[in-house]
Amino acid sequence: MATTTKLTGENELERTLHDEFYGGLGLTDSQLQRASAPDRLKLYRENPDREWTPKQYQFYLLGDLTGMTVCDYACGDGADAVLLAANGARFIRAFDISNSAVEIVRRRARLCGIEAQLEVRQDNAEQLSYEANSFDAIYGSSVLHHLDIEKAAREVHRVLKPGGRAVFREPYEQSRLLAGIIKLIFRVSSLKPDAVSPQRQLNEADVVLLASIFSRVNVKAFGLFNRVDRILKNTTVVENIGHLDALLLKNVPFLRTYARHIVIECIK
Repeated sequence: MATTTKLTGENELERTLHDEFYGGLGLTDSQLQRASAPDRLKLYRENPDREWTPKQYQFYLLGDLTGMTVCDYACGDGADAVLLAANGARFIRAFDISNSAVEIVRRRARLCGIEAQLEVRQDNAEQLSYEANSFDAIYGSSVLHHLDIEKAAREVHRVLKPGGRAVFREPYEQSRLLAGIIKLIFRVSSLKPDAVSPQRQLNEADVVLLASIFSRVNVKAFGLFNRVDRILKNTTVVENIGHLDALLLKNVPFLRTYARHIVIECIK
């Protein structure tokens, strides 16, 4: 049975919207089992495109998780918990604000054979129920920008073990010009934002805030021209654009202002 954490205000709105979203997905057993497809597990063990693919870079940073206790932070439908298990995590403690998501994760864990390695609960990212120093590593995908970042970051710091790392992948919006262009594109085209609920993008001030809380923060930017991946479906073209992005962002640092995503590694 799903548990319910007391929430108020914006947190309650997030839960309501995400319960509606995940409750309406109607995922079949076959769809849930795809998370453990051998080629997917292999991809996120080897991460061959990590220089221009943010998610692969996250798993590259996490590395071999053998013997570790890992938090799947705001786990959504649990597909990435399967990857954490495949990369060696001894135990995965996952949570999400949505009870509908929690139920999906439990189904997926059973179908993908990781039920014994996984505990999942409904929880509030800004006031976690885990004890201090619980985790060797924390993995999060597009979640901080839904939250009060300072509250969430202090909770992440609290539950990490000394020397532990949290790795987040987040949308980034530092350029006002670029933000305006993107909003115009969404207004006049069929493209829509990825958001389930109201939010903002991270910016450089958020990175500075995180650096004030953790002993070390490392940031890698992704995505200049590869925003066209929503339009272009040619894999070779998208891959070549990704290589160009990686080259430019590595050699022309100020271009980070125009990046689409950042991966943030926070070390306690």
